[in-house]
Amino acid sequence: MSAVVDELRAEHGVEPICRVLEVALSTYYAVKARERDPSARARRDAELIEVYPPSASREVWWQLQREGVDVARAAQ
Repeated sequence: MSAVVDELRAEHGVEPICRVLEVALSTYYAVKARERDPSARARRDAELIEVYPPSASREVWWQLQREGVDVARAAQ
C-alpha cells in the first residue's frame, strides 16, 4: 500500500490516493514511520532472516533453540 502511494503521491497527493484506496492517512503515515524507524523486534527479525533464510519454520525454530536463540514459534 505505501509503495503505491509513494509512487503516485507527486502526481495526485497522499490524501486523495488514500481516500481511493480506503486507507486512513494515519495508517499510511504509521507505515512510513515504521519504515524509517523499525521496532527492536523488526530489526531482530531482519537480522535473523539474514542468518536463517525462511524455509521450513519448524526446523529453523528447533535449530535456533539448540543455539540458545529464544524466539517465538509461529503457528503452523
